[in-house]
Amino acid sequence: FTSPALSSVVTSATGGTLAAGTYYYVVTAIFSQGESTRSNELSVVTTGTTSSNTVTWAAVSGATGYRIYRGTTPAGQDTYYAVGAVTSFVDTGAAGTAGTPPSGNTTVNSIAMTVSGREDMDFESIGGLIASVTSGTVVSQSLKIVGTGTFTIVVKLKKTY
Repeated sequence: FTSPALSSVVTSATGGTLAAGTYYYVVTAIFSQGESTRSNELSVVTTGTTSSNTVTWAAVSGATGYRIYRGTTPAGQDTYYAVGAVTSFVDTGAAGTAGTPPSGNTTVNSIAMTVSGREDMDFESIGGLIASVTSGTVVSQSLKIVGTGTFTIVVKLKKTY
């Protein structure tokens, strides 16, 4: 999955309930297959007790939404806000969801395959991979596939006696 890039975090002294301090943000992109890794991290310093922060990032092709993660230490994001297919978010200090950004891509899809034959025959499987990739790269580890695109798995069976 492609990770978004944060472009800015701008603070305002009004519009929220964020206390004075430094806030650190990263964003991830959400796809139908899972969540991307974190973006670059940006921070902002607020003053007073009524601050709000506007976080802006570049759109990622194919993303169905984003999660904005906030923390008060570098790489210490522990709260996130799920938003739709937008490219900015105003953090007013409202309660978010507890959670940390993934350190690697997460995937929710998998394929399981079982090959069987008649009892009086043994089969040896010879695996192969044909991939039509629309974007990204493909890595084949045995029959484990990591990548983006449309994949076809071809398994040839050889009868052994």
